[in-house]
Amino acid sequence: MPRLASLNVPSLMYRLLVLYCLRRYAGLGLQPGAKGLPTDVCVPISRLSECILETQKDIKEIGAGWPIVGHVGDGNFHVLCLFDPESDSELEKVKSFNARLVRRALAMGGTCTGEHGMCPLTAL
Repeated sequence: MPRLASLNVPSLMYRLLVLYCLRRYAGLGLQPGAKGLPTDVCVPISRLSECILETQKDIKEIGAGWPIVGHVGDGNFHVLCLFDPESDSELEKVKSFNARLVRRALAMGGTCTGEHGMCPLTAL
């Protein structure tokens, strides 16, 4: 493990950005041709498993196969909502899901902005 003083911060930031992009493209590969809108919620650790289980159930009930990723040590997770950009009904499904996810996180004492700040999807 390198010592903090020896880290090349620009190089580290670049590698983290590459990993972030690869994660997104891996998710998009689940549904070729789809667009992906990520969510961003954070809940208290004590409510995290409950929130993820309810979110998984919600995803299953609407018949989607959207991935959930996160750095859950801080209560934060993301769902990559995949949809056909030509389908208004699929976009509505994403909007409805996101509204439920935001309400769920807020009801559990969390937030809908996570670590990325206000997500444009939150306004949909």
